[in-house]
Amino acid sequence: IVYVKSDNIYIEIKTKDDQNYIVRSTLNEYEEKLNANFLRVHRSYIINLSYLERIEHATLVLNANKVPIGVKYKKGLMTHINKG
Repeated sequence: IVYVKSDNIYIEIKTKDDQNYIVRSTLNEYEEKLNANFLRVHRSYIINLSYLERIEHATLVLNANKVPIGVKYKKGLMTHINKG
């Protein structure tokens, strides 16, 4: 899993081989199930830090996919990156 994206009552799971899986669930439910290598970076996204390539302003690049960084989550993301 590269990232998990919320779309109302559905979750889109993006895999490293660029496959998309749609599941009926909430992002909060997935956040509880995923291990410590996953981090919430936006109200609609949880990323796998193993695939983080770079940060471009308010966007993360993971496995050639761009994911926005939410203002509310930026400080926690930076703390996590600087710690690891």
